[in-house]
Amino acid sequence: RTNKPKVQKPTKPVETRALNADEITVGNAVNVNMGKGNMAATIVEINKDDVRVQLANGLQMVVKAEHLRA
Repeated sequence: RTNKPKVQKPTKPVETRALNADEITVGNAVNVNMGKGNMAATIVEINKDDVRVQLANGLQMVVKAEHLRA
């Protein structure tokens, strides 16, 4: 076989920054730092230390505010 499989070039990660306290408001679109990368989400509810977000696929989860990115 003469055709070699194409090597996938590493993609440059999207630059994000941590949210300020005044940017954490209900309805705000954010990215959640999870595992391999960031996932788009919307803030649904804010508690003392935790924030409930809804991911683009409809899943709601509770995360700490330090995992939210802009």
